[in-house]
Amino acid sequence: MHDPEHIALLCAACHDRITRGFWSKQRVAEARKSPITFKRGCSKDAFEIAAPFTVQVGSNYFSEVRSIIRRGDGETWFSIDEPEEEGGPLRVSATFFDREGVPSLVIADNEWRCRANVWDLTVEGRVIEIRQAKSALGLRLRTTPPSVLAIERLRMRHKDIGFEIDSDGRAILEYGDATRVEMESNRSLGADAVYTLP
Repeated sequence: MHDPEHIALLCAACHDRITRGFWSKQRVAEARKSPITFKRGCSKDAFEIAAPFTVQVGSNYFSEVRSIIRRGDGETWFSIDEPEEEGGPLRVSATFFDREGVPSLVIADNEWRCRANVWDLTVEGRVIEIRQAKSALGLRLRTTPPSVLAIERLRMRHKDIGFEIDSDGRAILEYGDATRVEMESNRSLGADAVYTLP
């Protein structure tokens, strides 16, 4: 039987260092007292992104697009930019908000960061899930390196935009009080933006 007081959650790289004897168990015991995630204020890692890149939004597939949402003032949400140098990776950036409009996960040039104070963050295999409460899944991302990033579930609000991907894969965009757009099982190639708003 295991004693919970002596169990530590480690990433694969740190676990390997302990198993191979490169780090002492004392180092883990000290780290448990002040986890690096809390010191940093976030968990982080990076996606592998390469062309041709497809972003899956629920049951919708968009290839070679520049952004998911673009407003008339130029503000974008979920943008895909060219590599910084020839042969480099495409650069994906996005901020995912919760239902209250508070950022929960940020992707900046393929590196993702999740606030340490979200209700729950789970990273299992290629899937990242963020829950806003015990039974409230706010975000599920799945990566298929190097060319697909899927937003499988989402419930977010940012300013006057609500965006949801339901369990059937339907993408629902609400803008202001009067506009609601539902999209399901669509495919698009080469658009500047999936949704363009005033």
